[in-house]
Amino acid sequence: MKADLLQIDLQSVAACRDVGSLNRVFAALCEDRGYTRLAYGDCLAYGGLDEARKFSKRMSTWWDYYAAEGFEPDDPTIPPMYYASLPYFWEDTRKTASPAGVRCLDEAQAAGMTNGLIVPLRSPTECFAVTMAGRPDRPSLSVVADLTYIAVQYHQRHKEFVGLPHEDFSLSLTPRMTEALTYAARGLTYEAIAEEMGIAIKTVEKHMSEAFRRLDVHKLPHAVAKATTYQLIHVDKLVPFWAG
Repeated sequence: MKADLLQIDLQSVAACRDVGSLNRVFAALCEDRGYTRLAYGDCLAYGGLDEARKFSKRMSTWWDYYAAEGFEPDDPTIPPMYYASLPYFWEDTRKTASPAGVRCLDEAQAAGMTNGLIVPLRSPTECFAVTMAGRPDRPSLSVVADLTYIAVQYHQRHKEFVGLPHEDFSLSLTPRMTEALTYAARGLTYEAIAEEMGIAIKTVEKHMSEAFRRLDVHKLPHAVAKATTYQLIHVDKLVPFWAG
């Protein structure tokens, strides 16, 4: 049932016909999962916060204060945007933050930016991210997985509306690797994947091992997150899962 609900949500994003409706649907889906403050934008954009954030909701007051206090150079949540392949919580960056960075995190909490979550949306030539905050408690990994799939679908649709070209990604998987990884993302065991694909289990293991090598990851959740972000796997073909 939960998987069906996510599929409906993804279809509602796919059905949007302009940026305005896309932003409204995206905000509503995030709010359904507890996040009331959102931002989406290009981490590589120049010209300040207004240009970097293509869409935002209930964050302008915090940004004004953030800019006035000069938090950006010490903000510990920013550096991982450029290399992380999985979502991460703001609070998880506290242990490596400078004293000024810790103050930034504390002030964000005080301003209602609670349980902040960042979903990186990177490719070899772009670095976008969705930032979420305002949730009263830390979400489960299943909710984070749902939000990741929705954010990637939103990003793909936004690019279509603003006319950004589809990229020739340097990462690539063979059709059989893609098929095996998609089945794995749906929760199938290697044995079940072998049966679906009509191949030996050892062949499935070989496909998955090579896919992990090409994606430069070591665990299935990392592989799915990265393959989804790089559009090697289509989000609307997946169901929610998360493994440790």
